[in-house]
Amino acid sequence: MRILTLPRDRGLPATFSSLRHRNYWLLWIGTLVSSSGDWMDLIAFNWVIYQLTNSAVYLAINNLCRMGPILTFTLFAGVVADRMERRKLMFTTQAAAMHFALELR
Repeated sequence: MRILTLPRDRGLPATFSSLRHRNYWLLWIGTLVSSSGDWMDLIAFNWVIYQLTNSAVYLAINNLCRMGPILTFTLFAGVVADRMERRKLMFTTQAAAMHFALELR
């Protein structure tokens, strides 16, 4: 029984040929759902901060605190990504993201 139907070679442009692979399709859908949740969290949190403070400065400080570590650790993460096995790296980062998401709630 197939739950998810995959696109076939029905005139798909070469750009989308990778979507023929089931695992990539599942990864793409999972990433879309996860990113949508992250974006909703970002918008909702910014909205709450602005409603409570009515200050664009506090909003900017909040976003700086959220994005600062991302900008800082991106360089180190690139080095780690080049040296680790890809599969192990994906499992580790996704498990850590799930842990932090569940712990902060």
